[in-house]
Amino acid sequence: MIQAATKIDPQVAETIEQAFALNRQKQTDWSIEIMKTLAVKSPNIWHVQFCLALFLYRDGRFNESIKHGYLAVQLSPKSA
Repeated sequence: MIQAATKIDPQVAETIEQAFALNRQKQTDWSIEIMKTLAVKSPNIWHVQFCLALFLYRDGRFNESIKHGYLAVQLSPKSA
């Protein structure tokens, strides 16, 4: 699923894939928790911040999503 110009760690990509799979199964709370944990471990990877912002947004947690969306843009302005 992650197809960006920049390469990310395969383990990070796999974790993001798992979060998307859970999200597709309507297990949004789990996908958010996985991404929050990943964001603590890898705070400087824009993909992580973006996906966390996306899941929070989809869950209606708009104020929380803003912070992570902002971080994603700061980390990779051209990707945003």
